[in-house]
Amino acid sequence: MNDRGWERGWSDPVRAAASSSAAETVGPGATELGRELRREAAEVPVGPPPTDRVVARGRRSRRRRHAATGLVAAAMVGAVAVAIAPVSDHLGGGGTGPTVAAPAAPASTTVVEPGVPVEIGHGQGLALWRDGSHLVAPLDTFADRDGPPSTATAEPLTSSFTPTGTGVVGTGTWRGEPAVARLTVSVNGQEQEAALVTLPGEPGWGAYHLDLPEPPSGELTVTAYGEDGTVLSQLAEGFPP
Repeated sequence: MNDRGWERGWSDPVRAAASSSAAETVGPGATELGRELRREAAEVPVGPPPTDRVVARGRRSRRRRHAATGLVAAAMVGAVAVAIAPVSDHLGGGGTGPTVAAPAAPASTTVVEPGVPVEIGHGQGLALWRDGSHLVAPLDTFADRDGPPSTATAEPLTSSFTPTGTGVVGTGTWRGEPAVARLTVSVNGQEQEAALVTLPGEPGWGAYHLDLPEPPSGELTVTAYGEDGTVLSQLAEGFPP
């Protein structure tokens, strides 16, 4: 390369012209030499400066800088994520902490007219009357009944079980204020939610029913709850194994 930084094969017209002018002031021989130098200089190809190569080299350098910056940013994001993960576990934002079970929703209550049976499974029906009586019987027998069976009781909770040949229907009544919002029956440690039945208005009592695969044995517990989850009454009975 020459002292102006161009590659070999490039010429400097300004410097060549200056040299030619200096030769002409020396003498005739110098004038001839100057003409030869100008002729030689004219034959040397002079091209444009290497702009494309300089631009391409700059772009490659910029891409390398961007790639290095991206790698540093990705490493910083990964480090922040690792640092946040244990904190989110403690704050409930993730992880495998203990799961809090949602409270059971109150059972739905079926409202029936007096003496009109509701089907409770295995071909059985349950009907209530205004005097506090209730009846569990095959559905096809209610059409022949004229009045209540006079089975009213003042007990806060009762229970009975009716074998049907294909299973067992558990039924009973509840009484008291406030009204029962949920009722469960536990047999040998297995708890089931019972369905509730009541009359229109606020009679202050109602009945419940559930389906069992077989007659109960051992300890049986019936628990009635209010709307706020308070235990209103409880009945415990023992059955032979």
